[in-house]
Formats: sequence, C-alpha cells, structure tokens
Amino acid sequence: MSSEEEIGELKAVYDFIARSKYKKAFVCAAKILDQRSALPPDATDEDPLQELFLFVIKNYAEQLEQEGKIEHVFEIIEQGLEYFPGHPELLNETGVRLQSFFATPLNCP
Repeated sequence: MSSEEEIGELKAVYDFIARSKYKKAFVCAAKILDQRSALPPDATDEDPLQELFLFVIKNYAEQLEQEGKIEHVFEIIEQGLEYFPGHPELLNETGVRLQSFFATPLNCP
C-alpha cells in the first residue's frame, strides 16, 4: 500500500470514529495494518496508526460492553494483541474489562 493509499484509508478510519462507527473503524484500521510493511523492531518513533488502532479498540470495546456483548469485547482485544503482542495498553484493557465483567452481579433467577 502506498503512503497516499494509506492516508486515504486513515481518513476513512477517522470518519468512522467521528460517527462513532467503531466496528467499521476497527475493520478499516486492521486492513491498513494487514497491508502495511512491518515496522523494524528497533523503530523508536511512535506509530500513529498503532495509537489510532488502540483508541479504536478501547472505544469499540466500550461500545460492545454497553451493548452487553462481553465475549466480543475480549475477541477484539485479542485481535489487537495479534497485531501488537504484549502491548501494555491492550493487556491493561483486558484487565479492566475482566474486572468490570466480574464486578457486575449476575442476575440469576
């Protein structure tokens, strides 16, 4: 993917975010990551796409949690960890969501 194509795709991600369409933003950002060349392991500059993807995951997870789709919350965080293994923000997000899930009383008949 050329840098111009990536910029166009990033604009689409931002557009979805502006409209709170986090599922579409997630899919679009994942597509960019799939088509992008891997960053060298010694790269020290922050990756704006990584930061954007983390933002999308957090907001998409929040949206799914509000809809009661807890199992999907963990699926998208896991997908994020496939792109950024061991990323502290994603690991923390997993912990936050687990804590939230287990702190909620179960409504058993």
